[in-house]
Amino acid sequence: MARSIDRLDGVTTPSLPYERPIAADLVRIVTAWTDDGYRAAVAMRAGVDPRLATPVFVLAEAGALRPGILAHRLHASPPATSRLLADLAAAGLAARIPDPDDARAALVVLTDAGRRAAAALAREGDRLIDELTADWSPRERESFAAGLRRFAAAVTESQS
Repeated sequence: MARSIDRLDGVTTPSLPYERPIAADLVRIVTAWTDDGYRAAVAMRAGVDPRLATPVFVLAEAGALRPGILAHRLHASPPATSRLLADLAAAGLAARIPDPDDARAALVVLTDAGRRAAAALAREGDRLIDELTADWSPRERESFAAGLRRFAAAVTESQS
């Protein structure tokens, strides 16, 4: 799974004129980790259908969601989300339940199988981090984790 995030299909990606190297590094990481092939390989190693991995992750992180909110978080249209929900249900990973706050609405929740799939994706993510940082010292890992948590909190805060 390890591959250079500086190269894609054997072609060096052009540098963008960032003044802050961290911005360029984050763009390279996001580009690599959102590549369909990369995400599919991670999902398959976790035993999860690659098409269903992202909605399983979103539902695991957020809990029960209305279909429209799930569509928004997935950046998907309502028809695409409807098809995705049918695929999740057919795979036994998610189900619709009545919304206790609004009898006219439904919520999408993970089933037991969906929670197991989410756990498998998390384990694969942990394994991937271990692989990518295998030659780092414990202190380097701890320092990176602390800085990344702080950065993630700042990003989250800036969105509210």
